[in-house]
Amino acid sequence: MATGIISDIQRTVVGKAAVDTQFIRGGIQTLNALNISTLQSIPSDLRHASTVVHVVGTFHKYIKTDTADGEWGNVDNWVALATVNDTGNTIESANVDADGKLTIVLAGGVSVNAGTITGVQGEQGEPGAPGVSITNVSETNGIITFTNSLNQTFTTSDLRGQNGSDGSGVTVRDSLTVNAINALPAQGLTSGDMYIATTTGTINGQSTVVGDGIVWTGASFANVGAIRGPQGTQGNQGIQGIQGPPGSNGSNGSNGSNGTNGAAATVAVGTVSTLAAGNNATVTNAGTAAAAVFNFGIPRGATGAAGSGGSGGGGTLTTSFTTGRAIGGVSTGTTFTAGTTLQSILQDMFAAPYVAPTVNAITSGYLKNGGSTLSTSITKNYGQSITFDRVHWSTSGATGTAKATILSADDETPSLSVTLNDSSSPATFSSKTIKMPYSGFASSDHTMAVKLASTKGNNTTGTTRTVCTVTYRTPKLFGTSTSNVSSPTSGLLNGLSEVELDTNKPMSFTGTSATGNPSNYIYFAYPAFYGAVTSLTVGTNPANQINGVTQIASSYNWTYNSTSITMRVYKFNNPGVVLSGKAVAIG
Repeated sequence: MATGIISDIQRTVVGKAAVDTQFIRGGIQTLNALNISTLQSIPSDLRHASTVVHVVGTFHKYIKTDTADGEWGNVDNWVALATVNDTGNTIESANVDADGKLTIVLAGGVSVNAGTITGVQGEQGEPGAPGVSITNVSETNGIITFTNSLNQTFTTSDLRGQNGSDGSGVTVRDSLTVNAINALPAQGLTSGDMYIATTTGTINGQSTVVGDGIVWTGASFANVGAIRGPQGTQGNQGIQGIQGPPGSNGSNGSNGSNGTNGAAATVAVGTVSTLAAGNNATVTNAGTAAAAVFNFGIPRGATGAAGSGGSGGGGTLTTSFTTGRAIGGVSTGTTFTAGTTLQSILQDMFAAPYVAPTVNAITSGYLKNGGSTLSTSITKNYGQSITFDRVHWSTSGATGTAKATILSADDETPSLSVTLNDSSSPATFSSKTIKMPYSGFASSDHTMAVKLASTKGNNTTGTTRTVCTVTYRTPKLFGTSTSNVSSPTSGLLNGLSEVELDTNKPMSFTGTSATGNPSNYIYFAYPAFYGAVTSLTVGTNPANQINGVTQIASSYNWTYNSTSITMRVYKFNNPGVVLSGKAVAIG
């Protein structure tokens, strides 16, 4: 049975379905005869199952899969294809054009496009000319210049970023224990305040050792690591002494026995103190010649001019540098790269923990009036005052002398501000009498504090100490009247009984023999800053009977202990509602 030539030619395309033919692997080989020699002359990479060859107008197809010479050269393995295609039309010619397209012409002049024939890969072409390469890159003021192998150049724009804002500085306030730092009140701190830790422990979840700097960020403390100053310069050489007269030659002594090896000399860093600006740096040996302990005094630098804007205040090098000599723990030739922090450089220079000097500071205080000492915690009734004419204080620390500077109070009348500037306790002044006005009260704040500000022995601001706290109790009133009023009067409040003096809103009272009378209206009052009544019970009934009372004034000004106080005033709606012995609870 004849085999369709068009289908067979298309199926010679490797990896393609007949309808997807784009090329015929190796093309159709044309042979002058079909014999072993002509077949075996076909290269092995063009041999495959179903290969089609053209022999003098006739097409033959290989029907085996083995493409070795023995099977490939056997003409019995090649089947002559019919000269008609699947539809019965006779093939008159086949042609491959310049683009590699195979066109088969059938009888009747019908042309069939059999796909593109890909020939054998050609030889590799000559190497192309070398490409252009970059030979040099340079930078000036953020502009980068590139030079290529053709000596052509091109430049970029300025690639530097904008200047960063000025970094925030720190102010060394004190040297304190970890517990003392943790106990500092946030309201007395300023962002940038630094305290040097004198003990180990934990601050804000961060492990802390002696010499660490603890900085208040405005919201919490941050450990910035060990704080050490730079090494001081070498002191001047002493004057040479006068040469003495030569001594007479002594007789030669006998050779002594070899001594034992001496102990190795040691050098350690002792204290590092900050001196006032303008002083010369100092270095003293507090140890011995064999075990030196050097104490450094480093002058504070003069205030520099404001910079034009840093790179963000990170305290890091902007360029790399290499040391030209040995400094402390840093050897000659050490390179510090850009981005290295100042802290790490100082830690390399001084391989010893920083021991902060103990600065004299005020630690506590109290008030006196004449010869009487006022307690540091006093309870007073609303409108009462305290009087004092001197303040005493205690100090600790060896360096310098602390000074008491200002004595002041909060929530007081009249205003208190006494300038002291005294370095020895006590400080005396004209007698002061103050009390807490109504404006200073809140529902949970009934205290007036007298405070002592100071400077430490190194002239830095010391911690403000509270030397006296006064807690005030306020009046609560209850009583009856035959008058049914819709707004209070001073006479009404003056006629009520004082139930209690306390520092919170809840109050309770018990009906008297005058209550329960149908003609008696029951009134109660308390300071307005506690807010409105939210609950009211009578007797053993647990139900809230707040609807049984009416507020007749939310802010009535009344005088108590010669001091104005604003009161809320309530009236029971029905007279005689509280019987004698009935308990009333208000919240």
